[in-house]
Amino acid sequence: MKIEVIENRFGFQPEELFLVGKRVNNEKRNFLFISKLLGKHLEVYPDVCKAAGRLLASLRFPEISAEPMVEYLKRPVSVNQCVKQELGNAAAVKEKVLVLGFAETATGLGMSVAAAIRDSVYYTTTREELCEVPCLFSFEEEHSHATTHRFYDGLKTNFDDFDEILLVDDEITTGKSMLNLITQISEISNVKRYSILTILDWRDGDCREAYERVMKEKGISIQVYSVLAGRISSDDRTIYEDTCEVLSNESEGNVYSMNLPERTECLTKSGRIRSYYKNSGRFGVTWENIFALEEQCISIADYIQKHILRETGCKVLVLGEGEDIYFPSRIASHLEAYEHEVRFKTTTRSPIYCDGEIIKDKQKYTDEEGVTFYLYNKKRMEEEFDFILFLPEIRRKQNLIETAITVHL
Repeated sequence: MKIEVIENRFGFQPEELFLVGKRVNNEKRNFLFISKLLGKHLEVYPDVCKAAGRLLASLRFPEISAEPMVEYLKRPVSVNQCVKQELGNAAAVKEKVLVLGFAETATGLGMSVAAAIRDSVYYTTTREELCEVPCLFSFEEEHSHATTHRFYDGLKTNFDDFDEILLVDDEITTGKSMLNLITQISEISNVKRYSILTILDWRDGDCREAYERVMKEKGISIQVYSVLAGRISSDDRTIYEDTCEVLSNESEGNVYSMNLPERTECLTKSGRIRSYYKNSGRFGVTWENIFALEEQCISIADYIQKHILRETGCKVLVLGEGEDIYFPSRIASHLEAYEHEVRFKTTTRSPIYCDGEIIKDKQKYTDEEGVTFYLYNKKRMEEEFDFILFLPEIRRKQNLIETAITVHL
C-alpha cells in the first residue's frame, strides 16, 4: 500500500494518527485506517478523543487554540491538567452551528467538536433501527461492513435555524457519504454553508471534482478541513478471512447499577423496548446538555471509585460499547483524579482481520437484537490492567465480558 501525504499543517507523523489494518471479507476495500485518537479499536488515554475533536473544531474556528491539543496528541500522558482545563472551555462563535457526527467511529469525535463550540447543537447518525422516532434520513456508506446510517430527529430541528452545518468523521476516502447527506439536507433546508471536519482526507482528484459539481448544482459551499490529507493506492486484492472466539455470556457477577445519565425508551424494529442515553446525540443534544454531562461523568467516576475500585493507583481500562464513545471516555478522564493510570476503548461492529501485530486476538458477542460486536486484544488487556470496567449503554442481565466489572449507568 502506498500513502502520499500532501497536506499536514500540524506536522504529525502518520503513525501518530493511525495504523493500517486489514478488513475481513471485503472485496471493495481490504484495508482500513485504525485510528489512534478515537479509543475505538486501540486503547487511548481518556482525554485523547475530546482533544482530537477540539483540534478539528480549531480548523474551522481560529478562536479555538490548536497548539495545546497538537502538543498533547503528539505526546499524550495519563494526566495533563493544562489540557483538562482547556477541554473544559468552549468558544463563542458568531455562527449558529449544527454539528453532525458519523457512526460508528466518529460519535465521540463529533460530540467533542460540539463540546468546543458554545451554543451548538449535536446529532450523530446511528446504525440502530428504531420505531416511533422521526427518521429524517437514511443513507448508505461505501466500503462499510454495516452500511446504513440513520438520522433520528428527536429535537424536531429546523435546519434553517442554523448558519452552518459541520459534518465530522475520522476519515474520508471518497467523501460520497458526506455528499449523500449534504444533498438530502439541501432538499429540505436553505442552509448554504457546510464544513467537513476530518482527521484524514484521502479524496483523489475525481472525488474532489464531485464536490465542485454538487456545490455548483445546489448553490452551496462545502469546505473540507483535515489534520492530514493525501493520496492512497493499493494493488492488493487479497480477501482476508480469519476465525473469532465467541465470548462467554454466562457470568452474572460483578454488576453494578446507577441511574445516570438520563435515559429514553424506544421501540426497536424487532419489537423490543430498549433504553438509550437521552443525550448521546442519537436523538439530538444541545451544547448545554453536553456541558451538564461532564458533571454527571464526575459523579459516576466518584461512585466507581468509592464502590468498586476503593483504592488509588490502579491501572484501569474503561470499556465502552459500539456507538457509545463520549460518555465512557469522559468518565475515564475523571477516574484519573484518583491517581489511577487509565485507558479507554470500546467494542465495535467493525470486523478487523487478526494480523497478530496490531490485532493480536479478537472475540465477538451478539446482543439481543442480533448485532455482532467485536473486542480486540482482550488477552493483552487482561495482562496489563488491574481492572476492566465495562460500561455498556444497553443494560444486560449477564456480564458479556466475563473478565470485566460491568457498570450499568
